[in-house]
Amino acid sequence: MRHGLICVAIIVLISFGPRAGQADDTTHQFDTATMTKLAETIASATSKLPDIIFFNVASFTTVDLDSDTHADTAVLALAPKDMIQPDDRVFLIVRLTGSALPLIAEIPVNDAGLCAATVTLGLEKNASDRPVLVVDDGACDAYRFEVEGTPPRLVVSRN
Repeated sequence: MRHGLICVAIIVLISFGPRAGQADDTTHQFDTATMTKLAETIASATSKLPDIIFFNVASFTTVDLDSDTHADTAVLALAPKDMIQPDDRVFLIVRLTGSALPLIAEIPVNDAGLCAATVTLGLEKNASDRPVLVVDDGACDAYRFEVEGTPPRLVVSRN
């Protein structure tokens, strides 16, 4: 059990349609089944994230990332800078079907990372026609994540 103040806020962003390069299937109607998957994804990651974190519900997506024919889930979250961390941080949280523990990637918002904390989660295909999650702030080179290996891990590439 974690001690201290845990503040979790869900940010619902208004979207006017997918941006260039963003797949249409990343948009969900938030029915009961989708909300359950979103809640399970968030709950699986809570103990591994900072105490103050904002989840971007609009970024929630389901896609088969590990080629096992089962839909996996992904969502973005933002941890604002604080007295310990001098920079905002964006987290990509991926939950593979059948796995209790999520895969989490942390990206700083600074000169070595993203240029802005306002990010989108898009979907592309690689040369092998496998899905690639794209974390993009629209200002710097996007981060591209693929699930590879046994045990599975997130592999990142950037232009």
